[in-house]
Amino acid sequence: MHRLILMRHAKSDWNTTAKTDFDRPLTTRGIRDVPRMADWLRRNALMPNSIACSSAVRTRQTAELLTAGRDAMGDDAVGNIEYHDALYHAGQAELLRIAQSLLKSERRVMIIGHNPGLDGLLRYLCGRQLPYTNNGKLMTTAAIAVIGLAGFEPPAGRAGLNAGAGRLEHLVRPKSLEN
Repeated sequence: MHRLILMRHAKSDWNTTAKTDFDRPLTTRGIRDVPRMADWLRRNALMPNSIACSSAVRTRQTAELLTAGRDAMGDDAVGNIEYHDALYHAGQAELLRIAQSLLKSERRVMIIGHNPGLDGLLRYLCGRQLPYTNNGKLMTTAAIAVIGLAGFEPPAGRAGLNAGAGRLEHLVRPKSLEN
């Protein structure tokens, strides 16, 4: 089975000297949350084989923290991280295009990006019966959604990533991993 893993960047700093939204870094909380999420992925044998990541500062930092120490991970090591300007504020069509491209060569891939795009993609692939937070979000900061794609056909994408093609296997938020 193919798996598409979505991860929203960790908590970013609004009170920064960054000149643009694109350049905002992670907060201390964001830096703390990502290794816990990486540990959850490793414990569940879900570390992706390949990652497509927005090129914004906060998503790059998230990817770097997520894959820190990957040389020591053995078979679970992430093979490739590609940074895409197009993932910054990407809409559903762009997210689907990148996901299908990754899934052509790997069975377990991740996109690290932003909302509202990730929320929209999760709704599109898995339907509407999803575990929203009190403020109506699915993908809180540093959240990870694992989507099983049993019928995905990579070469021509005939079954592809159509509406309802996925099954939500996990939606993990940093707060759920706190002791």
